[in-house]
Amino acid sequence: MADETDKGPISITLTAWIIAAIGICSATWFIHFYHEHEFWLAFMVGLHNTLFDVLFIGVLIFWLNKRVENRIEIRRYREELRVWKGQGTPEAKNRLELFIGRLNELGTFDVPMPNSIMTEINLTGTSRRERSIRIQSISRNSEQG
Repeated sequence: MADETDKGPISITLTAWIIAAIGICSATWFIHFYHEHEFWLAFMVGLHNTLFDVLFIGVLIFWLNKRVENRIEIRRYREELRVWKGQGTPEAKNRLELFIGRLNELGTFDVPMPNSIMTEINLTGTSRRERSIRIQSISRNSEQG
């Protein structure tokens, strides 16, 4: 168990940054550095540059994160298809419908299904919500029976 006097790396970094900021601001204030017009002009230019950098990097990170999440989801649905494709139960058929529909919603239309039982599977005209409700009702019926 960590001692209460132990400080994490974030609090140590923030403390050091605050001490450095106070020291630099105090020193530059006493030499009247902040009274110059050029300082404030350069400060505003730097501030705008920082805001645009944060915006650009934030959008880039969000986009990359979304791509990674989609790839993980696609991999998971493909694995589920591999598990359920050989079974001929009504629950398996509905799960195959659901997973193929979700892959299509994610933009994946190439779904190889060798050695699978694909009879009476309807892949048109149903939304993800309807397929999910159907799977839940079949799962409950199979548990009761």
